[in-house]
Amino acid sequence: MEHNACLSQSISNFDDCPKCGTRNDTWLAINWQGAAETFQPRVDQWMAKCFGREISADVTERNHRFLEEALELVQSKGCTASEAHQLVDYVFNRPIGEPDQEVGGVRVTLAALCTAAGLDENECAETELNRIWTKIPEISAKQAAKPKHSPLPQES
Repeated sequence: MEHNACLSQSISNFDDCPKCGTRNDTWLAINWQGAAETFQPRVDQWMAKCFGREISADVTERNHRFLEEALELVQSKGCTASEAHQLVDYVFNRPIGEPDQEVGGVRVTLAALCTAAGLDENECAETELNRIWTKIPEISAKQAAKPKHSPLPQES
């Protein structure tokens, strides 16, 4: 897009694009949507290669792995087990949300956490995807050894 040259200049102070006047928030929404559309299919390709389609499409398994990774992230940034347990009780005592809105909430709060922590969300994701492409045999073996639908990644 024609705005690439001015993104780094305008993003730091949220100015409109100096080249064409496009609102910075509009430009970001358009471009981040495009980035998301290329990352998710690449993750799907890795999932199919590493686990096959059945495990890749297993929502229970994906739920458990997502929660595990989210907990590992917040633990790495100082969240305690006590705080996590309090939040589990809080969330599960509320009405169930709408998946589309909750995905949006996850993405927004992850971006906000990354910003606060000085992390580049996209760079971290690309680095991890590149790393796990080199670990398919180890990750596949770990998956094969675990009990099906266990929330834990290995037998305890």
